[in-house]
Amino acid sequence: MSDTIFLKDNLSGAVPTEIAQEVIKNVIGQASILKVCKHETMLSDKKTMPKLTDSGSASWVGEGESIETTLPKFEYPQLKACKLAVIVPVTREKIDDTLINVMDEVKQAMADAFATAIDKAMIFGENSPFETNLISAINTQKIVATSNLDKDISNAMGLVEDNKYNCTNILMGTAQKRVLRELANSNSYKGAISLSSAYETPIDFVRNWDNTKSLAITGDFSKAIVGTRDGMTYEILKEATIESGGETINLAQRDMIAIKATIRLGFLVADPKAFSMVVSE
Repeated sequence: MSDTIFLKDNLSGAVPTEIAQEVIKNVIGQASILKVCKHETMLSDKKTMPKLTDSGSASWVGEGESIETTLPKFEYPQLKACKLAVIVPVTREKIDDTLINVMDEVKQAMADAFATAIDKAMIFGENSPFETNLISAINTQKIVATSNLDKDISNAMGLVEDNKYNCTNILMGTAQKRVLRELANSNSYKGAISLSSAYETPIDFVRNWDNTKSLAITGDFSKAIVGTRDGMTYEILKEATIESGGETINLAQRDMIAIKATIRLGFLVADPKAFSMVVSE
């Protein structure tokens, strides 16, 4: 049963719905990859995602002629759910507060930690448990940056379009905002480039972007799939020793408690040909 009354009475359970929904809303608002990808609910640890690789062909036939049959071909990549967890220490005095009050104080810290880990893992493969990430999936389908960001983005979109996909979104770091403002103010790009879109394709800015790996990623993000296995759960730690910012904290000695929250997500780049990127070299 969800703990919605007192923190001191129940030390584990499901995060109350109203708190979990707000944390998850904040995570989605801060983790750019979650805003643009296709979402799937997972009923088990793994979910098979059939992918059509060849639709077969139709043929013109004359009256009385036999109709040739070609079968479509499929691949069967899998989403695999992995656990993501965060621990937020709080003072022990809060042990007599309601869970709602405690969670209200730490929910933004939880959202920040979750969002950062999700973007880094799914986009760049940093500390990732997943078999795929956008950077490694894109591989050689990239444009080397020039002094014209607008042309670089257009050429990257062209690589995706050459593979018969349409670009639905563009991801980049906030460092590119300065360049986009200059382009948006130029008479040559009025209406084509802005801080929110490029060539009618929405731009999402990732806070924890790594410019050394990519300056921009674009593609058909329906081909990148996020799976959700479980809702958010929590556990109260009273006597554990935890690591925080390189510091070891003994909760009992510090007269503190900690809230550990977990969610289980999967990630899969279903078709790498649907993506491309701009790189610095």
